[in-house]
Amino acid sequence: MGQCFFIAVLSGSLLLAGCGKPQTATVVDDPSTYAPEETLTLSSEYYYLEDLDTGSVLLDEGSIQRMFPASLTKMMTAIVALENIPDPENVTIEITRTTLAGLIEASANRAGYWYGDTPTALDLIYGVLLPSGADCCRALALY
Repeated sequence: MGQCFFIAVLSGSLLLAGCGKPQTATVVDDPSTYAPEETLTLSSEYYYLEDLDTGSVLLDEGSIQRMFPASLTKMMTAIVALENIPDPENVTIEITRTTLAGLIEASANRAGYWYGDTPTALDLIYGVLLPSGADCCRALALY
């Protein structure tokens, strides 16, 4: 099997960390670099695995179903921030009550910022990408 491209789109979480029925797939790879046969367990309702060399679809669960974009929206927020904040390491953004409004009540993933904190835009971008922080996304979007 050649190069593979794996996409897991999950509601409210990043790659390979979702809910749903566990799936077990056998993956055969280059025996010179990996064991000839390995078992991969996925815990997601939606995933898609394609062999980029042949175009063959190796695994597909729910790829044509509609779903909330969840973390994809957060990634897009980080991209827009990187493209529009010329020096994110030297720009500070205050976390306000508006920034956090509704996030705690909704049990949204947060990086942990609180009212009055003034992280740099770069810190907020890291907070979007690493812990999938909705507080960081909202702060960047409001900025």
